[in-house]
Amino acid sequence: MNPIEPSEHLLARLNERLTDRELLIMRMRLGFTSEASMTLQQIGTALNLTRERVRQIQHQALLEMADPQLNAALLVDSLIAPDQKPKFFGKSRLSLKTNAALKLAVEQKLAVSDLEQITVYFKIPVIGQDPVNKEFFTSDRHKLIATWARQDGETTIFLDDDSVIIASWNTRDIKTIQWPSGQQVPPTTTAFANRMEEIKSRFPRAWSKWSYEEDQKLIKEFKSGMKIRDLCESHGRARGGIISRLRRLELISYDETGTNL
Repeated sequence: MNPIEPSEHLLARLNERLTDRELLIMRMRLGFTSEASMTLQQIGTALNLTRERVRQIQHQALLEMADPQLNAALLVDSLIAPDQKPKFFGKSRLSLKTNAALKLAVEQKLAVSDLEQITVYFKIPVIGQDPVNKEFFTSDRHKLIATWARQDGETTIFLDDDSVIIASWNTRDIKTIQWPSGQQVPPTTTAFANRMEEIKSRFPRAWSKWSYEEDQKLIKEFKSGMKIRDLCESHGRARGGIISRLRRLELISYDETGTNL
């Protein structure tokens, strides 16, 4: 990506709206500090951060700025607006606004609850990223394959069972959040605490440390062909926790989502 020539207005807005770290990363990413822009990996190496963490900081900065010039330079050539027309998969009716992961789930006849789907409703359309094909698009609602959420300052972040950040938005832009149970709540710390309790009530060993004996049991069950939903029941852990452990035990690759298991 070639560096862009920032206008005085854009520079002023960047300095006014972004944190020091967001500003540094945006300047490196856009090439303000050198003759060439830097990749996410190069920035991560320079700042001792992972590539994914740099991407998350960039994503938050772009949401904060809401600037078409920056979006075009750093997201995609043109943001993809969701189509409002319905699409049919067999007997299941889904809007094209639904992301690729959920479409895949219907095609494979998986229960949506198995995927821990969270729907975030916004006061105005915002940018989000499809978790499968990584394309960015704008919508007044985004469906995530996540498990829970928490607030980090003025930002609400959504995470999986392994505490990996799936997405983040400004809390003030969120109207309500619909949990996998179907319950719709405002973005408050109380609602997030209640969600954690709900998960623990369904999966009493969620976030607990895995023992050697439990690992051996999981390995044996998985190799015998046991499905993920049955492994969840057997171990008292949520789907994301099971998938994460299977990856750590090298029973599935980190590229696999487990939707076919």
